[in-house]
Amino acid sequence: MRENSVSDLSGEDQSAQKRAYLLAKTLEVLKQMIRTLLVSSFLVLVVGCSDSGYSDYVEKLVSPMQWIRSADPEKDANEALKNNDFRYLAITSYSLTFPGLPDNKTPNANKEDGYRIIGYCELMEGEEHIELCVLAGQYAKKYNKTLSSLVVNQKTSNKSLKERTR
Repeated sequence: MRENSVSDLSGEDQSAQKRAYLLAKTLEVLKQMIRTLLVSSFLVLVVGCSDSGYSDYVEKLVSPMQWIRSADPEKDANEALKNNDFRYLAITSYSLTFPGLPDNKTPNANKEDGYRIIGYCELMEGEEHIELCVLAGQYAKKYNKTLSSLVVNQKTSNKSLKERTR
């Protein structure tokens, strides 16, 4: 009798071990399936949401700056002077910058209509935005220098005209 009961226990132990092994394997497969599902869901969420929102955001940065590609800063500065528009051009970076102007000629930020922002370049998004920010900086530098010299020349001309009429 003892032999039968020992062999019965061995069979029960083997059966319990098989069940434990199968349960462990099943849990391992379930964990892998859950991980795969979570990663897939995350990727779908990131790719699906970021693409449309990001391109809309970049388009809002790039679209208003397209005019810079064909603009002529010297011609535009002369036209501004004819229209009595003495505003210098600014670009946002980590602060407001006025390319082409020395610090002592930087317009007062509190002065209404003292400047015009032509580029929002604090965070450059994509190659086209980077290119347009570089062009905006070059354009503003040339425009501001031209406008500054035109204003100085105009003041000098007005001053000599006043002296002649005395």
